[in-house]
Amino acid sequence: MSSQLVINYRAYETRVALLEDGKLAELYIERHNSEEILGNIYKGKVVRVLPGIQAAFVDIGYERTGFLCIQDLIPKLSGEKEKIRIEDQLCEGQEIVVQVIKSPSKGKGPRLTTNITLAGRRLVLMPYNKIIGVSKKIKEKEERERLKSIIDEIRKDDMGVIVRTVSKGATKEKLREEMIFLHKLWGDVSSKIKNCSAPSLLYKELSITLKAIRDLFTRDVDKLIIDSKEEYNAIMNFINDFAPGLRYSIELYEGAEPIFEKYG
Repeated sequence: MSSQLVINYRAYETRVALLEDGKLAELYIERHNSEEILGNIYKGKVVRVLPGIQAAFVDIGYERTGFLCIQDLIPKLSGEKEKIRIEDQLCEGQEIVVQVIKSPSKGKGPRLTTNITLAGRRLVLMPYNKIIGVSKKIKEKEERERLKSIIDEIRKDDMGVIVRTVSKGATKEKLREEMIFLHKLWGDVSSKIKNCSAPSLLYKELSITLKAIRDLFTRDVDKLIIDSKEEYNAIMNFINDFAPGLRYSIELYEGAEPIFEKYG
């Protein structure tokens, strides 16, 4: 099966299409006139605790307060075994680190979690967790055990790690390089946690274009075509850190016909 990523950049939005055998399989749209905060990490301040619904509102510096429910408190905060109550874990004025897991919509603020994740191309680092998980799409037992063994050896401070599908067949050195990158990224976030007052933005998630490179540009995708010179350059700079070998599969489209019409 032939697969392509086609990215159309316009003044007001970016569209990312995954094509399989010339047919649309997935479509993602990011509008530039609205602030996208999904995936962002903040140092927030609890403004209200609601025991009745086991949730809290957290000020993250956004126009609406974020919503944090008891299910989204990680074990480090909520206790691993016994049933806990949010009023025993949080209080008004408390500063906590949270990540946006659902964008605001229809008058509702963003949904938050304290289970922080930092995603790379091959790995996802979970600083406040301890588990090692492997993508379910990696079926072979021997490969799953190999990857788990490598991660257990190279991770630091017993931080949790999820091994992504694209890691199948990856060498220890490649995984180590990404682990170092993610630990450095978390080090930068940790420094801001110590030095910033709440509410503060600690980490901003990648643009839709760069997320497409990280999350969708797998070995099953033959080519990525984009129609913006500026975004093309941003991609090329980005993959120098993540996957230098991909540069030969990225093409700048400069045709007169709109790119989505050209590629169906």
